[in-house]
Amino acid sequence: MQNEFEKFLENQIEKGNKKFRTRGEIFKKAGVKPHGGNQNILKKYINKFQITSGSRLGGNIDLKNKAIKIYFNKFTKNSSINVTKAVEEINNNLPLNSKIGTTIIIDRLNDPNFNTNKLKPQSLSKHFSLLKKIYKSSKEFEEKVEKLNKELKEKRVGSYVYIENTPAGGKTVRVHVYGSKLSEYKKKESTYIIAGTQISTSFPPNEDSLEKIKKLIRENNN
Repeated sequence: MQNEFEKFLENQIEKGNKKFRTRGEIFKKAGVKPHGGNQNILKKYINKFQITSGSRLGGNIDLKNKAIKIYFNKFTKNSSINVTKAVEEINNNLPLNSKIGTTIIIDRLNDPNFNTNKLKPQSLSKHFSLLKKIYKSSKEFEEKVEKLNKELKEKRVGSYVYIENTPAGGKTVRVHVYGSKLSEYKKKESTYIIAGTQISTSFPPNEDSLEKIKKLIRENNN
């Protein structure tokens, strides 16, 4: 049996009132509180509405959507993507007044009309368990990671590695392996346009992990 909020949403859809500035505006117009139950109800209908602000950060929604679409198109169908990393990389190509957060990435991933490659937010238990642990790395080890990444770029291998800071205050070694070599086009000296992500995962920052990463890259770039 439908509750009043569901009836409101279906009524708005039927009338063609599908454009709202934020999700909060929908709750306000419906006269309901944005608690967990109503959030779940809205989630079922959200793809039928157009949220024009894109995120709490404001800015140009069309510009944001274009940047997100370009980023999504780098990945092969059914790939898993690191949402936090997606936000960082997309924001590198957006002006200060149009930055995005994780919410809009999740929204676009959940929108089948936008997410035509059927990408998924990364949910590998290994990756998230690493984020919760506090691993430390030495300056010497981080220099080895930088050296490896430099060698990959020089050899035009479709992979790159870097040290990633975790929410717990530690560090992991992040590796991305692509299905194609780096593009000749560079937007910045250190930023390449790359396509066809096959593997995106993390390792503890130690020598054993570095050898595993090298092996992983060799096996996927033959």
